[in-house]
Amino acid sequence: MNIFDFYTDRHGDLDWKPALQTQAKSARKLLKAFREQTESNVLGALPATLLRSVVSVLHKMLGSAYGAECHSIASAVGVPVEELLFANLAYDLTQAAGCSTFVASTPRGPVHARTLDWPFPKDHLRRNTTAYRVHGCPQGDYTIIGWPGLFGVLTAVAPGRFSITVNYVRNARHTVFGAIHHAVSGHWPVPWLIRRTLDEAPDFSSAVRLLQSEEVISPVLITLAGTKNDEKAVIERSPTGYATRKARKLNHLITTNVYQHDSYLEENITVACSECEGGGANSRHQRCEHCDGSGVQFEDDSLQRIQYLDDAICSQKPMSCLGAIDVLFDGDGLIAYQDTQHAVAMSARTGEVAVCIPGHAPITL
Repeated sequence: MNIFDFYTDRHGDLDWKPALQTQAKSARKLLKAFREQTESNVLGALPATLLRSVVSVLHKMLGSAYGAECHSIASAVGVPVEELLFANLAYDLTQAAGCSTFVASTPRGPVHARTLDWPFPKDHLRRNTTAYRVHGCPQGDYTIIGWPGLFGVLTAVAPGRFSITVNYVRNARHTVFGAIHHAVSGHWPVPWLIRRTLDEAPDFSSAVRLLQSEEVISPVLITLAGTKNDEKAVIERSPTGYATRKARKLNHLITTNVYQHDSYLEENITVACSECEGGGANSRHQRCEHCDGSGVQFEDDSLQRIQYLDDAICSQKPMSCLGAIDVLFDGDGLIAYQDTQHAVAMSARTGEVAVCIPGHAPITL
């Protein structure tokens, strides 16, 4: 895994060129793959020319935030800036990722762990997972776990402030057309807003408020942990609204790919229960345990992952980043599986980061 140190310039922008001097080829391949995945997801609904017009509009509307970096990265990699922006919208326009996340209390503050699961060709994401350590930010340093060519953030820790991760959520009311509407309305792409939060929020509470207040292009579940055990939150977002789940001091929080807050339960995508075939009871007319008698279940295995992590955290009681990584990989393929690109565990209090790419030993930064 590559590790690079970055320093902000006098305008507060990151200078990506030193890292991209050695990662330019990999970045071009990744950007091409992200672009192709995004196009395959949305071009059935939208003409390519319209989609690229949307990217151009978004660039103009939000360019003041990271416009200089966009041009710098595009120049270093050797691609048009519009292509770079298009690839950096992959999360919001494809919504193909599925992840499992938890935050657990330890004597040294919360440990925050996640798998990043994203179907992606040719192991591009696994082979190019990179730690970018950012220095000189006015609010404090931070470390991003990401990939070359992407300036937005899905996983990061800001020592002394907070750690943050993003989980895709399946929303029954969200469509590609909705995402495009929100984009041209000036809403924030999710990874860009996470990056902004790292740049601007001085502490956990400020990060929560910022992530609650800004409108976003796509639905998302954002998990945060501060430096104290009572600083844990999951902000469950629709493009224009939010609900926040919190945990008591010694309790843990778990995030998969479904809404868990009462305010958003009806926006989950459900199907008829596979065990009782939607009847809510088994052949003996007893309440179906698989769906708790409701007759429906989530369209993926989110509930099973929540139950596994709940049991594993209670039994294993992870006390460190490496211990948290073990929880993620001990699920017999339920948590970490073939689409898992990497697992990360972080501590905002100590600044420790552990990264594990499937098939390799964990690395501690």
